[in-house]
Amino acid sequence: KDLELHLLRDHLEISLEKFIVLYNFSVKTIQKLDERRYRILYESFENTSTPDLMLEVVSKYFFKDKDDDRKYIINWNFYEKLREEFRGIFKHKDVLVIINNNKKMDEDIKIENDRLEWLYSEPKIGNLSSLEELKKIAETHKEVFYRGRNSVLKKMFKTHLPKNTHNVLVIYDQYDPIENEVKYLYALARFKDDKFNIVRFVGEILNPEVEKINFKRFLKNFWGFDEFRELEIISPVGSEERISQEDIIKFITSQFFEKSPRDVVVVAPTGWGKSLIYQIPAIYLHHRGKVTLVISPLKSLMKDQVENMRKQGIDFATFINSDVTSVERREIEAKVRDGKLSIILLSPEYISMKGIDKITETREIGMIVIDEAHLVTTWGKNFRVDYAYLGHEFPNKRKYPIVALSATLRWRSEYDDVEEIAQILSLKNPKIFYGNMKRENIKFEISCSDDFNDLSDKMERTCDFIMEKLRTREKGIVYTVYRRTARTIYEALDLSKHVGLYTGSMDREEREMMYRHFKEGSKRIMIATKAFGLGIDIEDIDFVYHHTVPYSLTDYVQEIGRAGRKGREVKAISFFKKTPEESFGEIGRSQKLAMLSLPSTWSIKLMASKLADKLKKHGQNYGKMSISLEEFEALFAKPSEDEDELIRLVKIGLWFIEKELERMKGVSLKKCNDKAQKTFVSFPNEYNMKMEPFKDVFVKIAESLTRYSLNSSKIVQKFPLYEVDLYALWECHFPNMTFDEVVYKLIHYPNELFDLPKLTVYYRYKVDLTRQREKVFKILKRFMDFSAFIASELPRNGINEEKFADFVKRKMTSVRIGIEDTEDFKEKVYIALKHLICSMNERKYGTIFLRRSNSNGTIIKPYPNFHSSLKMWMRNIEFLREYFGDEGSIESFIPYSEGWNDSPLIVLINIMNVLDIANLSFEGGKGRVINLRYQNKSKLIPILKDFEPSLLSKTRRRIKDEAEIMYNFMTMNISSEERWEFIKKYFVGGKI
Repeated sequence: KDLELHLLRDHLEISLEKFIVLYNFSVKTIQKLDERRYRILYESFENTSTPDLMLEVVSKYFFKDKDDDRKYIINWNFYEKLREEFRGIFKHKDVLVIINNNKKMDEDIKIENDRLEWLYSEPKIGNLSSLEELKKIAETHKEVFYRGRNSVLKKMFKTHLPKNTHNVLVIYDQYDPIENEVKYLYALARFKDDKFNIVRFVGEILNPEVEKINFKRFLKNFWGFDEFRELEIISPVGSEERISQEDIIKFITSQFFEKSPRDVVVVAPTGWGKSLIYQIPAIYLHHRGKVTLVISPLKSLMKDQVENMRKQGIDFATFINSDVTSVERREIEAKVRDGKLSIILLSPEYISMKGIDKITETREIGMIVIDEAHLVTTWGKNFRVDYAYLGHEFPNKRKYPIVALSATLRWRSEYDDVEEIAQILSLKNPKIFYGNMKRENIKFEISCSDDFNDLSDKMERTCDFIMEKLRTREKGIVYTVYRRTARTIYEALDLSKHVGLYTGSMDREEREMMYRHFKEGSKRIMIATKAFGLGIDIEDIDFVYHHTVPYSLTDYVQEIGRAGRKGREVKAISFFKKTPEESFGEIGRSQKLAMLSLPSTWSIKLMASKLADKLKKHGQNYGKMSISLEEFEALFAKPSEDEDELIRLVKIGLWFIEKELERMKGVSLKKCNDKAQKTFVSFPNEYNMKMEPFKDVFVKIAESLTRYSLNSSKIVQKFPLYEVDLYALWECHFPNMTFDEVVYKLIHYPNELFDLPKLTVYYRYKVDLTRQREKVFKILKRFMDFSAFIASELPRNGINEEKFADFVKRKMTSVRIGIEDTEDFKEKVYIALKHLICSMNERKYGTIFLRRSNSNGTIIKPYPNFHSSLKMWMRNIEFLREYFGDEGSIESFIPYSEGWNDSPLIVLINIMNVLDIANLSFEGGKGRVINLRYQNKSKLIPILKDFEPSLLSKTRRRIKDEAEIMYNFMTMNISSEERWEFIKKYFVGGKI
């Protein structure tokens, strides 16, 4: 609550408890109230009698007028609670009256209807953008009460409590969330017939120092232009006005002089010049000795931006990412310290590893820029969870602004991306410059029909379209949702001389070559997924064609925005297959892809439970704990079997848990950093002399190593075991390589680092049984029996992946596996079946089910020789049971190699982990570790054990809603102008 407003409210000398709020409740709305919380009971609204036992309680909250059927809430605090918790009740009602009470609470209150309307007439709030006009209005009032953060206005209207309320002017800033509070004050003042006016100041008052800076000189000297571009923006109150790039630059620069600078969000079309918006203030900061950090999502984008800045004469810009060697990084850091470099482009992953404060060291940060800020909220395979974690890295008491840039963010709509980004990035009172989304130089040619017979029919039409465009020498992009589809079209054309291919799965060098050839014009058509998006700066594109459209209108607008730079007339073309409507036509496939990019509900619930088990081992109620990402992989396993994708899903799972906990008071579990810390290695004793130079980072922890194998007895290895600090190995001994290169060579080619013919990298794992040993292995055997039963019941040709889940859960009703018969346990069994003993590779050891992909999706079918696999698993279970002994835990090592997690031992302990009959932890290997800071462990553990990821459910609803909007957009028979109007309403909260 705002202290100043409370003081003003008290100064009005009106006790809130002396008022009655009159409201017309309906039967349905009153029944929605939480009876346990408010102790209010109504059997029927129309029944004026109240049960005798509740009469005394109800009388404290409601007053009944004998002459009509309206209810009177007589407790202001209760009224405010209703407003806060049940906003929908008040949403579409217009009869809300505050009246003076006679204190007796009898039934003699009589107020005429016109008097009621006068008492709660909506206050007229004026919007002023001119400081001079504001001064003139203020002069006509006896008292001026200013509520805001602008230092100039604070000095002009020194805040003090008005001596009376007869002629008061209340001024507040456009972004301060106090409008309802001010309206309440207005209503209270009217009881005394006082004159109480309200003004919302929507202008900007810049620090006087900014007016002394000649920004056009910067524009001329570095870019060669005489004038700044203009942009039509939408204000917070819905009006439209034109501003220039200079207006935004001035506002950003003004924040450098403020004690409490405001952050800035700029949403403007692709090609408008958002980079210039931050680069000119960064040039100014350079001359003041301060550093600008620019967080950018792509390595290629960083490189291009730095090269472009240097071409313009900005020679103090650089970048740091995982491609930079330790030597190069040290040279950059030295130049930053010396003041030679002041604009540093960084990846979010690097910031997470290094930390904001350590990047600049002795130099002061003047501004942080977050480029492509929509990645904080964009769901799909390209969601960058490290972007979403950026808010952790910014100090609470920072004295510099953060500037977030994007071409596509929704604002003031059901899903408010601007508000969400402000929360996730911890932005302070952000000023929003929201550009009009209309780009009328892009004309739509969307054909919508159901006459495509099958996928091959549409493929043929797309190939014919490309051939026609090659004939007419037009240049354009052909987008598909799936990488496989893009490659199929590319190979079907067999025109690699004129056509390029660009997907996220291609090698970086190949992608860069394709991009260069397309930009230079040797390739006229680029067939691509959305990976061909961020940072694409090509001015001569004639069209964007969608073979398949994305599920989201946001993604669609981003993709068509690759064309039409500098006002060039271009086309957005698509042949859209309309049916089946219930699955949003072909959009349903891209919607499914977005859904698959999210972890499952049960994966997150199980992860939360495992985190609770780890917390129990920490003695302090507040502190830090480390987790290895590998130990959660099995919970998030996906058909791709891509290890990097699994790690991404684990990080997303952590993010969902963290965000859910942020909504609860008194507990937290926050990611601190993720830094590769250590691994374990061994090598023969005869190479000790060769390894002598590395003894500072190789610490011997054992003279020999004993480990388990399911195919033999214990293996005793007589070589010493060493713990290795990976980061120190890179920094101290191989600074001319990148960190990733050092880790890769250590694992795969140690001879290139140490001239050793043999070196083995290990994971250390620990398994703790959660039940008595015999019960655990009984459940494990039953699980394997059940898997064979499912394989025997499946049709030989298999069933669709979605149906497989229902098939498994139905069969579980007749086959008992463990001691539980809950939906939770059924889901765990399904995860273990689908991801741990189901493979695309027929030769994979222990396969029970095979996964096959076709044009209709993914099929799960029984492995023909699953009976042999079952026997193998049963033997291995017996071996593992013996290793546990009576202690209920084992701790050992396993060599790292490609496919190490497919070894029978790891598969079995992962199954035990998923079924929650054992807890598993890993250390070493690639050394991927995340540190978590926790608060109030005693309260946090039960919450995690009974975790409900409601935010995940909301995200799934959003994906479905977005798909429905996109389907409507594609199937409407409207003009290009009407389509742009539709897009504008979609982005700024209009009715569509």
